[in-house]
Amino acid sequence: MTYQPQVAREMLPIEAAWVGAMVEGDGSFGVYPRASQHGYMKLSVNNTEVETIATLLRLTGAGGISVVDRETRYHRRHHKANWQWQVGRRADVVAILRQIAPFHTGKQDRALALVQDNNIL
Repeated sequence: MTYQPQVAREMLPIEAAWVGAMVEGDGSFGVYPRASQHGYMKLSVNNTEVETIATLLRLTGAGGISVVDRETRYHRRHHKANWQWQVGRRADVVAILRQIAPFHTGKQDRALALVQDNNIL
């Protein structure tokens, strides 16, 4: 039996639209340089509401959640903690971008280009 890792879940169109809106507004994605080998692909969204970030994880079935404590980072007690959902596995990033690209406006061309460059349509 061959092991085939699970890729991000196939979302309903309404779910993909919501994830796409979050990436469009509070997120980023791209291929980033790495000292050894090829660059790595990453998709992330930052938000101060943990439930929003947890919903991204539930809808996509991919990635992980971490918190950036602004009090420690900026020494400002009046700032809320910043939560981050991040996907670093190339197959997951491409699967998510493929699903959310139709719902993007400003980032649609970049999303489609990354999907096509990775031959996973």
